[in-house]
Amino acid sequence: MAGAGTVRVERYSRLIPDETRRRRRRERGLSEEPLACIVSGRLSLPVDIPLLAEPAARVVLVTSSAASLPQGGAGGADIDYIRSRHDGALDLTAALTELHDRFKVRTLLCEGGPHLNTHLLAAGLVDELFLTVVAQAGRR
Repeated sequence: MAGAGTVRVERYSRLIPDETRRRRRRERGLSEEPLACIVSGRLSLPVDIPLLAEPAARVVLVTSSAASLPQGGAGGADIDYIRSRHDGALDLTAALTELHDRFKVRTLLCEGGPHLNTHLLAAGLVDELFLTVVAQAGRR
């Protein structure tokens, strides 16, 4: 799971580009492609993000918006929507429940930036936190 801002900046593409790793997933009874979840309250995503154009990608867009992305034509990602809203804002608790119920997601890795992580932490939806701190050169 990643927030729309992170996906825009990092230009997400196919999550597992290596065929060997996809084969290993198949051998373990998993799908070749993990489900990519993008959280965007307003669904403000450019359609030229490589992940959305990848035919093998499985993408769920979590949003409070009633809008949909324009169809990219044949060959794009398989995109589903989870639309979850409460009091005019995205309801992450309900969205994660639907992600579990509809898509059988039991474990979720969030690579969200500060906005998504703040909302997940505030809603009590974080079980574990892996934090990477990168020191700047010349600083102590």
